Amino acid sequence: MQLKQVLDRKFPGIQISSSNYPPPAQKVAMANMVSVGMMGTIGMTLAGDKIFSMLGMAPPEFYTSLTSNKFGTCVGAWFIGNTIYQNLISTGAFEVYYNGEAIFSKLETGSLPDVRRIVTDLGAVMDEKGRVGSRRYKPASLDRDPEEEGEEEDPDDAMY
Repeated sequence: MQLKQVLDRKFPGIQISSSNYPPPAQKVAMANMVSVGMMGTIGMTLAGDKIFSMLGMAPPEFYTSLTSNKFGTCVGAWFIGNTIYQNLISTGAFEVYYNGEAIFSKLETGSLPDVRRIVTDLGAVMDEKGRVGSRRYKPASLDRDPEEEGEEEDPDDAMY
């Protein structure tokens, strides 16, 4: 189950918004240069004959090898350029904030989020800040059986 659905069930009325985490400016600049290089390679492959003849130049040797397979050159530039571009702007971030306070940060921990930890930590922060209209979440311990201790299991815990 997605984290948003779990949070909606545990904390009714909570407003959840998602957005892309912005990559660093230098990576954006490098990604833009890759994009220009990709389009330049495709443009030169398709229209280089006209460009070199207008400049009165003989086409360089590398250009001749590029145009020997125009389709392969264009497709290769497109796929390789887009792969590099996406890797440069991807942050891998998964950040959870509540009123500006960090609940979980994949950038800091380097690991994927644990839903129980996020729900527990969010509940603690919300209790501390005085949330209204939601019940406190107490996760079931992973190493004990609630039926053995005579407790009733929370049906929402089955979501994990």
